Amino acid sequence: MVYPNMRSRKLLLALGLAFFSMASVANDQQSQAAQANPVKPTEEKFERGVVIDRVVSASDPTKSYALYLPTAYTTNNSGSATRKFPVIYCFDPAARGSVPVTRFKDAAEKYAYIVVGSNNSRNGPQQLSEIVRDLWADTHARFSIDDQRVYLAGFSGGARVAISVAFWLKDRVAGVIACGAGFPPDVPTSSPRPFVLFAVAGTEDFNNPEVQSLVRKLEGSTPPSRLAVFEGGHAWLPLELATDAVEWLEVQAMKSGIRDRNPTLINEIFEHALSQASAAEVGGDRYRAYQRYAAMVQDFSDLHEVAAVEKKAKELSASREIKDALKQEKRIEEEQDFRIQRVHTLIGALETGEGGFDSRVALRDELRGQREAAKATVPSVKRTVAKRVLGSLFVEFFELGNTALSRKDYGKAVTYYVICTEIQPDNARGFYYLARAHAAAGSRNKAVEALKTAAEKGFSGFGELAGKEFEDLQTDKRFKEILDLVKKNQSSQ
Repeated sequence: MVYPNMRSRKLLLALGLAFFSMASVANDQQSQAAQANPVKPTEEKFERGVVIDRVVSASDPTKSYALYLPTAYTTNNSGSATRKFPVIYCFDPAARGSVPVTRFKDAAEKYAYIVVGSNNSRNGPQQLSEIVRDLWADTHARFSIDDQRVYLAGFSGGARVAISVAFWLKDRVAGVIACGAGFPPDVPTSSPRPFVLFAVAGTEDFNNPEVQSLVRKLEGSTPPSRLAVFEGGHAWLPLELATDAVEWLEVQAMKSGIRDRNPTLINEIFEHALSQASAAEVGGDRYRAYQRYAAMVQDFSDLHEVAAVEKKAKELSASREIKDALKQEKRIEEEQDFRIQRVHTLIGALETGEGGFDSRVALRDELRGQREAAKATVPSVKRTVAKRVLGSLFVEFFELGNTALSRKDYGKAVTYYVICTEIQPDNARGFYYLARAHAAAGSRNKAVEALKTAAEKGFSGFGELAGKEFEDLQTDKRFKEILDLVKKNQSSQ
């Protein structure tokens, strides 16, 4: 097998696998005019307190978004909202608008936020400026939005989209919740930042080092930034952390004056944060307790008495346990880089023809070793490194494959997707996309075999088998059997 040149890896990962050019929209006069003269909300009726998976854009039926309106979103006799509401616009890398909306719905209900999730924004080449403009215009026309409290949230490439949009719209965005990724590559961390930033990463997220490094670089800058780490991998933040993020936005809004200070609410959020820090300390996670106490000092200064939590943070910071935890984070990051570079070196040797059989065996042994380490049931440095390495490599080659597929370079697409199946042989989507590439290349039998494997591994995207690339397979008996299995997988979920 011929493996791809790895010189593009850092660029692809830096992009977060989403492509967004601020220059292409910065001077968009039409967008600026729409923002300066928003349309008043209409009298349309949307159910409150539930996640609506699909609201179709009034001006473009090809665009839609998921929606959550809190039950507090009430209207008067004329159908107009009784007040303005803060909003969170969400960007998922796979255009799954309902996923982030569902994550934020509990917090949105508690604090009366509108939440919107784009069903069009995804990783890969696309007209993101057009998507964002339509999303902004349609929601501002339909709903009563507090323009001083517009927030953005994104995961992975969607996080970079959210940050890009926040810089583009400048003072129109009050804050960003960025999950699993940081700044886009064309925006230096030293750039004047007009919005608060809540950065999130899982402990086993391959982008964890990047997110932590970003927040360290932004430490002491204004507006403030905040780091939150959860137990998990490369994913949207969990429900509880979503509430923490919204509460942090509430605190920052009161500190900056874009919402009235509410002493009762301030104390309620403070006590919630204190209970989390105390629970971590009592539970023996002194490092997590230290992080929470230290964050409280920054978050509640000028709003609440923080002397006690500041003392706690200082006491913990001087302990050997905290110092060891910081050193361990560094070791994990270094081992992650080493393992990824080793895989790249082996792939590079195969690409140039210098490695031969020995490099092929070494590559498969390395990937097998990482997969075995990732399956460990007990958390460890080795498991964390393995999960980060495998996640990083899979996403990298998966997006290389997607880009090649979109450019109709089917040979390269097949190569990249095959590598994905070697990195994560139990990932059904890797085989599904390999089938797409084979089908597009006219390799009918290989497409059927890859689809069969995907179905056997649990692929459940029945609607995704109706694409043009699979038209020639419709009369194939094997394809019909695959459809039945995929439908069965879907119904069992």
